[in-house]
Amino acid sequence: MKVISGATFVFAALVLIEGLLGNTQTRLRDFELNGVIDLAGEVSLSIRDSRSLGTFWVEVGKTGKGGLQLLEYDAEKEEAVLSLDGEQRRIKMNEGRIVGLHIPKILTAKRRSEIHRQQLDDIYGNEELVRARLEVMVAREERDARIRNARSN
Repeated sequence: MKVISGATFVFAALVLIEGLLGNTQTRLRDFELNGVIDLAGEVSLSIRDSRSLGTFWVEVGKTGKGGLQLLEYDAEKEEAVLSLDGEQRRIKMNEGRIVGLHIPKILTAKRRSEIHRQQLDDIYGNEELVRARLEVMVAREERDARIRNARSN
């Protein structure tokens, strides 16, 4: 009975040790290289952690989130060497596509006045709109006159 329980203990310990040793390499597979920024020679990389779905920046030669070290970056090959708990892994930049943003044209004063003129033509070129506008103006003037008369009495 003691032999079986001792063997079970040894087996469990070996499985645990193997899991711990292999865990770092597995953990390094969770990181992806998303982007790079170079500010006056200081290169930082955007690292995505696919396990936690978080993204963070690490400067080359520094230690970032969770003890992850960015040892080096090769700009030509677009790949970096990461280190975690003494293990290293080389990763390449994620393939992505560049999407242009739609930026509306800035309106010049001339174009703005053309649009305004067109809007006025649309309003005043329509007899129903002109009649409705006049009715509103008359109603406001009548209301203002009643208010003035009430105050003066």
